[in-house]
Amino acid sequence: MNFAKKWLTPIVLVVVVGVSFVLLHSRLKHIEDEPAMANSPWALEFATVRAGTVSSGFPALGRVESASDVRLLAQIGGTVEEVGPRAGVNVKPGELLIKLDTRDLEAQAASVAAKVTEVQSAVTHDRNELAREKSLLAEGGSSESAVEGWETRYRADLANEQALQKQLASIRIKISYGRVQAPMAARVSRRPVEIGDTVTPGKLMYQLTSDSGGRVVIPVPQDTSMVVRPGTLVELRSADNKMRVAVSRVSPSLDELSMGQVEIDLPSRPFSLADGAHLAARVIEQQVENTVVVPRDALVPAHSADERYVFKLAKDQPPHIQRTPVHVALCGLEGCAIQAGLSAGDKVVTANGNVLLLLHDGDPVVAPAASVAEQSAP
Repeated sequence: MNFAKKWLTPIVLVVVVGVSFVLLHSRLKHIEDEPAMANSPWALEFATVRAGTVSSGFPALGRVESASDVRLLAQIGGTVEEVGPRAGVNVKPGELLIKLDTRDLEAQAASVAAKVTEVQSAVTHDRNELAREKSLLAEGGSSESAVEGWETRYRADLANEQALQKQLASIRIKISYGRVQAPMAARVSRRPVEIGDTVTPGKLMYQLTSDSGGRVVIPVPQDTSMVVRPGTLVELRSADNKMRVAVSRVSPSLDELSMGQVEIDLPSRPFSLADGAHLAARVIEQQVENTVVVPRDALVPAHSADERYVFKLAKDQPPHIQRTPVHVALCGLEGCAIQAGLSAGDKVVTANGNVLLLLHDGDPVVAPAASVAEQSAP
């Protein structure tokens, strides 16, 4: 009796372990024999890539005026080299009224342009070395630190080039202010300067009188007035109406705390608005034409502007997406301008950035025509 009790418990344990092992082995064998589960297709929204124009700028508030008198103020300082007609004489649009000495500015532009050429060579060299170092790293012939070193150098030189390009553009704008032309057909009412006079920014150089026309005046900060130039496009809006017009002249601020103003001469008051009425305006700083446009929410979030990509619907079956690197030229109200990687008519995924980061190249998707409300890029 004692012997049976002594060995009963170990025997039961052995039986239980044996049965469990058999059941586990059978289950694992069953799992191995089951076919692998296929990835479930994503149900996503797609936008159609379109051809168009993308612009960026800043909003402003314009004021409508009658263009009876036009005051032309100096936008840079300098010595007067040439003057146009005296008071009482009629002038035509584009007729030269004032020419200032801009030789110092032209020398500055030449110096900065030489620096731009030099740094552009450095950027090209850095880019080539970075690509070579990445290739060597892929083959095991380089290191992450070497790649990071060239990438840091490339980005530093690229930033230097962009700063110099902005400096050069600013100087060239100032040079263009050395020639003052009549913005419209008008009669000279005042010409308070003569050849040899020295003018400072804000000094009255000409006053013209016109019997017709309208004008839009837009106050702008000093730093903006030094970037905008005659010919810069401005979009004017009133209710559902809009038009794009060119800046006629820029009157700089007299000090850092004052506002300058952008003036636009028109054949008549825009949208038949009353004198003194206000209207919305957008000064267009950059514009890319004849490009392909995608919505902003098609771009996968990235730390570097050089590493942007989208997910494009592949043309072959079954429906799936392709990770497609793109070069973004500009993002604006209309969407983002893409210069490489896509064509008009392609379909790209649009979603919240967190969703886009979950996607992978080759992921299956539900066919857009079957279950996705296709939308066009804005």
